[in-house]
Amino acid sequence: MVSPDAVEAGRGPLRTVYAVTPLGRESVRAWLAAPVGHVRDVRSHLLLKLALLDRLGSDPRALLARQKAVLAPIAEAIAAERAAGPGFDAILLAWRQETTAATMRFLDAISASSGAHGAHGGGRQD
Repeated sequence: MVSPDAVEAGRGPLRTVYAVTPLGRESVRAWLAAPVGHVRDVRSHLLLKLALLDRLGSDPRALLARQKAVLAPIAEAIAAERAAGPGFDAILLAWRQETTAATMRFLDAISASSGAHGAHGGGRQD
């Protein structure tokens, strides 16, 4: 996925600079296009993917559509759950229902925003 590309001298030991191979590029593209499988992964993995897509100047709409399709059945199932009674189980269920609903609203909002603006080309060129 990466291969040594050059060696640089510096103030310390020699540093090896690596380059991404074609297989590495394809693997990154596939990972960036794949939705996360759980609501809990939206905060870490999906946000990272969206940040990297933005940095690349890539349009996130296809990923967002796939993400909503993956999470919609999960959100529906969690919304339909009913607590067996009071206590921590009810608290945990309320937490899951609210975070899932908030995640779906978040996906709807950024999908609408991305649809209105398209790829904004705001990626940085470092």
